[in-house]
Amino acid sequence: MPIVRRLLLLLTLAVASPALAGVSALPATARAPRCIELAGGDAARARYIAARRAELAACDPAKPTLECAASWGKLVVASRDGGDAALAEQYAPLFHTDRRPMARTPQLVRTYLHLAGAMEQQACFTEGEPLYRLALALIDADKPDPGEVADIYYALAWNLSYQERHKEAEATMRATLALRSRILPAGSRDILQAQQDIAYMLEDQGRFAEAEALYAPLLAAREKLTDDRGMLDLAVTYTNLGYNLASQGRLAEGEAMFRKGLDAAAARVGESDPMIAKGRTYLAAIIAKQGRAEEAEAWYRRAVAILIRRPAMNPDRARAILGLATHLQARDRAPQEVRSLLRIAAADARLSQEFHTGFSRDAQAALRRSAPIYLAQVRAAWDLARR
Repeated sequence: MPIVRRLLLLLTLAVASPALAGVSALPATARAPRCIELAGGDAARARYIAARRAELAACDPAKPTLECAASWGKLVVASRDGGDAALAEQYAPLFHTDRRPMARTPQLVRTYLHLAGAMEQQACFTEGEPLYRLALALIDADKPDPGEVADIYYALAWNLSYQERHKEAEATMRATLALRSRILPAGSRDILQAQQDIAYMLEDQGRFAEAEALYAPLLAAREKLTDDRGMLDLAVTYTNLGYNLASQGRLAEGEAMFRKGLDAAAARVGESDPMIAKGRTYLAAIIAKQGRAEEAEAWYRRAVAILIRRPAMNPDRARAILGLATHLQARDRAPQEVRSLLRIAAADARLSQEFHTGFSRDAQAALRRSAPIYLAQVRAAWDLARR
């Protein structure tokens, strides 16, 4: 995934369109969400989750009740809290306050959104998508607040992007921008954020020149925000533009802009911040493409020294380790170190893949993301065999 997305997500914290307004209200349980069954080998947890799903199977999607919402709430907690059924039961009152039918109520919409978030935390994006669409279908029929609709569209756009359905993601983010533009003043942070996200999604489709054209007005608007958050947003935009320029082959321009953004961000969050370290790995790649291999290696090593301390399943850690390993491989250097680095990266990848119980679309996408690690391991074994 490009630096433009990850840096933004982690360094910064119309009504619904006709295409989504008529979405089916089929309950997500009918779609057999494999990810919800992740029980980590805990049979009690698996039985608990199966029981909650059985309750939901009896729910009428046209007339959802508080009992249905209670079951959703318990599933949310079960998916987040390691299967502690007793703790999950304590949350039931949040979704079960009386017995009156509650079609299209805010509680049910929130429950769908919480469960979608829980699915995404487990990298189960295809299971999260129908929950966002259910929330949209319910809220659209209940005189919705345009701001709330825009927020759901925003989350759905990123869900589609993580599924690599980039055209759909772009269209959904444009719907978000249209909604926000109707209710927010020009130049507000949420409008600028949606504009930047559209640039990301164009870049994901390889439309770099089209995306580049969006950065000039975005920079002009963000340069007017002088508070800490605004300055950090500006730094991220510089960085993203640098990535864009480098991706078009304008390496010197891209490097200069990338450095400008990273240096500005580092001045605010510190050189040892993990996301600054991650950015340095992308800078190292730009430098390496210009033939400055020793300088690139130094940047990779600085990044790995920080990111190696991140949790084993952190994707930035694996990506930085892979970057250094493949950089050394390309120069036919340090084969034993390369092999050791790749073992760490592969172990991290296997941990993330264990979240998936079947060979679902999400599992296949996770495997594709890990493929460069395994390919590099084959190359490392080959290199050592030749010596």
